This record gives sequence, C-alpha cells and structure tokens, in this order.
Amino acid sequence: GKDFKQQGLELREPLFVLLDEERAQRFLTRFGSEDFSAVDFRQFSLHLHPEQRRYRFSLLPALK
Repeated sequence: GKDFKQQGLELREPLFVLLDEERAQRFLTRFGSEDFSAVDFRQFSLHLHPEQRRYRFSLLPALK
C-alpha cells in the first residue's frame, strides 16, 4: 500500500537484536519450524496504520 522509497532505501535501525535466553526460546517455539503464518504482518502496514510514520523492521514485536 505505501511506498517506502520516501523513507530512503537505507536501513538506519539495527536489523539484528540481541536475544536473551527467554526471547531465544520464544523464537524457537514460534518459528523453529520456519512457519511464520502466526505473525500478523498487518500490524506493520503503513497503509492500515497511517498513524505510524515509518516501517518498523524489528523481530521484537513478533516475540511478545
């Protein structure tokens, strides 16, 4: 829905995050089978959430 070109094509946020033991276990439980169907990617949509100013490229929301 929204072109991210306006934000620039460089990623300025860290792509990788340090996972503590709890988050690492949560990641393995949720995604160890490489099934990402449980992630609601709509939460990251600027089209669906115009109040958000930028795309959020982070693993942490998926581990809550």
